[in-house]
Amino acid sequence: MTLYLISERIYRIYSGGTPSIDSGIKIADIQHMVVDQINALLKVETLSLNKQLGDNAPSGLMLATYSDIDVTISADGVQSQALLPAMPISLPKNLGIWYVAPDDSRMHEQFIPLDSGQFSLIKDFDPLVSNGKILGNYIYYIDGKNIMFPTNIFSSVPKVMVRLVISDISTMGDFDLLPIPNDYADQVIKNVLSILGVSPKVEDVTNDSNTQR
Repeated sequence: MTLYLISERIYRIYSGGTPSIDSGIKIADIQHMVVDQINALLKVETLSLNKQLGDNAPSGLMLATYSDIDVTISADGVQSQALLPAMPISLPKNLGIWYVAPDDSRMHEQFIPLDSGQFSLIKDFDPLVSNGKILGNYIYYIDGKNIMFPTNIFSSVPKVMVRLVISDISTMGDFDLLPIPNDYADQVIKNVLSILGVSPKVEDVTNDSNTQR
């Protein structure tokens, strides 16, 4: 979903389906509201990676929080997985995926990231590794758009919270893909319409979006 598509959808609903140049509010005004609502929904924070990456650290980075992400059991019944809610910025050391933890009172118990394939190399030789954990903290690795856990964590962690490094939403172009899943886009539309004093049934955005979740 893009900033323009979300804003145009809101504009059409606000204008009764047929936008007019005489409308009291313009798409540009709605775009500012959309950006504000996305930032609020993602609880964005300004992020600097100068300490980790030195002079090569990109600017304009934000840290976004995604909650209520379902954990599912993999087809093999041994592992479990969760779908990334959006694609983070590609950074060295996989820093784009900043934080993964249980989405409950244990959210301070950060999971430990490994490179893909690293777990199979150390699981039988590292005494610190036991039952998919290192020193009591669950391990994960990234496989495409999936967060993979080398053990079945579903019974103890049915949902996770993920923090991703994203670009500053306010600097993104009208047609750049926003780092939000479809249900977040729905919520943004509802929130902006509520601010505008409009409360119709929000149209389904799924068919118009690039599914990320």
